[in-house]
Amino acid sequence: MTHSSLNNEVGQLMNIQQVAEVLHGKNFTQTDVHRLYRMVKNEQLDSVKMGRRWFVPVWAVEKLCKKKNFWESQRVVKNDNETSAITSEINRGN
Repeated sequence: MTHSSLNNEVGQLMNIQQVAEVLHGKNFTQTDVHRLYRMVKNEQLDSVKMGRRWFVPVWAVEKLCKKKNFWESQRVVKNDNETSAITSEINRGN
């Protein structure tokens, strides 16, 4: 199966470095790349292998971005709740 016929079958494909750049910006690290390879190995990220290289469909990257944004928003909410709880404790003490 050629790259172009595979692209038509599963949509546009990105290599792992491109995915790391989308998720972490131009300053992505090798740790970010290795983390993505582990996700591929553990079947947590949909991917296609061509020869020795792995490619990820754009729709899987979009799905991962949505999940990442969800967890980042949960972290912010958690931190806001902790801050408000600490503020309440301080106000009670005064």
